[in-house]
Amino acid sequence: DWKNIYNEVQSVCGKLDVLVNNAGIALAKPFLDQTEEDWARTYRINIDGVMLGTQYAIPLMEQNGGGSIVNISSISALTGMAGAGAYTASKGAVRSLTKAAAVDYGKHNIRVNSVHPGYIVTPMSAPHMEHPDYKQHFLNQIALPNLGRAEEVATAVLFLASDEANHITGIELPVDGGVTAK
Repeated sequence: DWKNIYNEVQSVCGKLDVLVNNAGIALAKPFLDQTEEDWARTYRINIDGVMLGTQYAIPLMEQNGGGSIVNISSISALTGMAGAGAYTASKGAVRSLTKAAAVDYGKHNIRVNSVHPGYIVTPMSAPHMEHPDYKQHFLNQIALPNLGRAEEVATAVLFLASDEANHITGIELPVDGGVTAK
C-alpha cells in the first residue's frame, strides 16, 4: 500500500527526507526444500517492498531537492549463508538495487545506502542466538566478544540518514562485529 502511504506523507508532512526500508523475513529451510511459494513470499517482502518503497520515495525527495534512502540488507548478501537460499538471494538483490538507485539518483541529491546487519539480538532472534546450545556458535562467527544489538544497527542507519553522511552514497555498511573481516 505504498501509494497510499506516500499520499498521506505528502498530505500531512509535505515532504519526505528519509526512507528506511527495513521489512524482511527469513525462512530457515535447506535450499532444496524451499518451494516456489517460499521464494516468492521472501522476494515479495524482502525485495519488492524495497523496490516499491524506493520508487514512491524518489519523486517526493526530488521535489524537495534530495534525501536519503537506507536499505536494510544482511551480511548474507556479502558472504552467503547456509540454509537460507531465498533470504540470501533477496538480500543480495537489495544490495544491488541500492547501488543501482545510488547511481541513478545521485545527481538528484538522493543518497541510497545499505546496512548489512550480522548476528544481532532482537526479540525475533534472541530465542536462538541467546540459547545456551547455540550462542557460542554465533559468538565464534564474529571478531568481537559480544553479539550485536538492534541499537547498534539503528545508530548506523541514523548516521547514513543524517547530514553527516552527505557525501556517502552507494555503500554497504556491515554492522556485524567483524564477520565480514574474517
